[in-house]
Amino acid sequence: MPIRSRSLSTSHDILRLTALALSTIVAATACEPSQPEPNDSPDDDPSPSAEGTGGSGTGFEAPGASEPCNGLDDDHDGGIDEGCSCAEGATQACFPGSATQLNVGVCLAGTQTCVVEGGGELTAAVWSECAGAVGPSAETCGDGVDSDCDGSDAPCGEGGGSGTGGASGTGGGTSGSGGGGGGCVPTAEICDNGVDEDCDGVDEGCIVDVSIFLVGDCITASCPSTHPYPVGCDVFFSPGDDRGCVASTPSNSVVYFQAGDQCSAGLVTGTLSCSTQMGSPLSSSSCPINKPIPIYATAPSGCPEIQD
Repeated sequence: MPIRSRSLSTSHDILRLTALALSTIVAATACEPSQPEPNDSPDDDPSPSAEGTGGSGTGFEAPGASEPCNGLDDDHDGGIDEGCSCAEGATQACFPGSATQLNVGVCLAGTQTCVVEGGGELTAAVWSECAGAVGPSAETCGDGVDSDCDGSDAPCGEGGGSGTGGASGTGGGTSGSGGGGGGCVPTAEICDNGVDEDCDGVDEGCIVDVSIFLVGDCITASCPSTHPYPVGCDVFFSPGDDRGCVASTPSNSVVYFQAGDQCSAGLVTGTLSCSTQMGSPLSSSSCPINKPIPIYATAPSGCPEIQD
């Protein structure tokens, strides 16, 4: 009996040791690191870096970053109070510029209305376009109007040096340079409007009179390039017969004068009126001459035939 009992105890111990060994092997296998796949490379799973790569700044303000809800275009993106909440039907004063320009020179405020846009879950109340406002514009030299709303009408000049640009934007860029002041740049002259656009000291009239003193007959006079269109004349023919001929067209700067039918001798004096704008053909009302029989033609061939 004692011998059989020890034999059973020994078998039981063997089973316990076998189970323990198997569990140890399984646990050890589970803890072993997996081998990389054949196509894996170090770049497929990079380790975290202590220093990442940052983006470069662009020097502008992010849209809406400096747009408070105040009825002004503070971020200069062409919109006013975009992203600001409002109650449908409400109105507010608005201005497409800075507060320092409002009610200065020609600048005036307009009105915005709160409207509902979109539909369904995307419905939103937003401010409409600014209606009726007058914003700053380019200055016209010496016209007596403060068009850029800086408090004065810019005099004639060649412009100043570069001004200081805006501060760095949220992107981290550096500040730039803007345009300077010191007078506006001359522009093409507009005749007879009381403004010296080309800054030469005078407001040129639309019409100038060119003196005529032409020794001879069958001869021409021309309007200057600044006023290329003949619109009138007042001339005296000497000598010649009772006929005097003026040949011209509204688009041609050259005017032909002929007294009678002789071109061997003569004198034409007086004035030729020239304009910046094309007018009507010369006639007895716009171009009187001292001959009993005035002739107005479109070409010299319309004048009396030469008898030399």
